[in-house]
Amino acid sequence: MLAQNGVALRYWTSKDSKREIEFAGQLDAAVVPIEVKASRGSSRSFDKVLARDDVKLGHKLIDGNVGRSGKKVTLPLYLGMFLFRRPAETPGEQSRPAAE
Repeated sequence: MLAQNGVALRYWTSKDSKREIEFAGQLDAAVVPIEVKASRGSSRSFDKVLARDDVKLGHKLIDGNVGRSGKKVTLPLYLGMFLFRRPAETPGEQSRPAAE
């Protein structure tokens, strides 16, 4: 769904192949890690990446509810299609000038 919206997705693995991030997208100049989980299980690799100072935010898509813990934003799977979209880019809507 993200690739269909024009988001260039990348995969990352550590040099020793012990950690991986399933998807990484770019928002402005920042790389944003994305973890996809079928359940609410732990995400050790994802948490380690979020602990880095140069990572400001990460998204975890799960079969569950919305939440936030530090840099981790947890979203239901179906909301993944809206990641990396600006409000004016939402299909069917046109951006309007702000009212004065």
